[in-house]
Amino acid sequence: MTDPKVTLELDRPQGGSLDALMTLPAGEVRAYAVLAHRSPASVDVIADVLTRSGIAVLAFEIGAAGAVADVVLAAYHLRANFEPPEILIGHSLGGVAVLSASHLVPEIRAVVTINAPAGEIPPPRTALLVMHAPNDQQIGIQNAGHLFVAARHPKSFIALDGADHSLSTAADALYAASMIGAWVSRYLTTPERPAVAAGPATEQMPAVASGASTEHPPARLEDAGRAKHHVLVRENGAPYAQTIVAGRHHLTADEPTPLGRDTGPTPYDLLLASLGSCTSMTIRMYAERKQIPLRDVSVELRHARIHAKDCENCETTNGMLDRIDLRIKLDGDLTDTQRENLLAIAGKCPVHRTLQSEIQIRTAMAD
Repeated sequence: MTDPKVTLELDRPQGGSLDALMTLPAGEVRAYAVLAHRSPASVDVIADVLTRSGIAVLAFEIGAAGAVADVVLAAYHLRANFEPPEILIGHSLGGVAVLSASHLVPEIRAVVTINAPAGEIPPPRTALLVMHAPNDQQIGIQNAGHLFVAARHPKSFIALDGADHSLSTAADALYAASMIGAWVSRYLTTPERPAVAAGPATEQMPAVASGASTEHPPARLEDAGRAKHHVLVRENGAPYAQTIVAGRHHLTADEPTPLGRDTGPTPYDLLLASLGSCTSMTIRMYAERKQIPLRDVSVELRHARIHAKDCENCETTNGMLDRIDLRIKLDGDLTDTQRENLLAIAGKCPVHRTLQSEIQIRTAMAD
């Protein structure tokens, strides 16, 4: 049986690496979580409890500097290799980091802080659970009050009575993890799996090989759920501005002033960009396959609304139509025949065909 715990090294863009531990459920992965902690003694217990409810956990010990960037790095790793995380959990200074990072990871649906200090941090746009030990000698319980009051609904508070700052007692870590698992279940995309009869919790915890490490994740880790091809669009705080997440890539869309703030392309600009980039890629692929000496290709696009009566070859004869004009420039020592073939293949790019075909768009309310 493949070890459900795998150590990873995530390359930081600024240099160096982040050591992380990936813990996977025995069966289907219901959701992914990032756990930024300051307590190695409790992280195994928390991860093991969450995995029993189908939640995969990518955990790492938070540092004094670059904490927010490390949370975002872990989230990007999950998005690129599995699925975007829906949960951020932060212990101590990790709580501050996940609160800040929640504004940079739009797929997040729930944020949990454990014995975290209160700072000048905007409350998350998602559900928040504040957990704190009333007798915490390092970070006082008043910090939990500040976090809770500043947060928007839905928000919850759970007192970790009798626990210390690090949740060093297994029973305290187990209680905190059980409460987290029950609370986040209300906010996840995938419902909880049916309960399966099992023995005591201590008997279900998988054995962990001490010092387990691997340069490449095993097959089970890679098969746990590759990122699906989907796009998420979410408001980013400014009027009409949107954050667009496509795989590991972030884009911005906006309306021009005075309606918006012109922080990114308009939706129609992005539509033209999609068609133009697909057209250029299709031309390049064809040129390489046919060994055509094409040095460079550029595509200029314009969108307009025209009267149907002004369109010579359109089936629609009344009202207004959308028209997109493409101007393709090909650079290279090309024959006339090669240019004609490249121009013909441009109209066969997948996005071009999609826009010209019958499209069914299904709209539904998300859970």
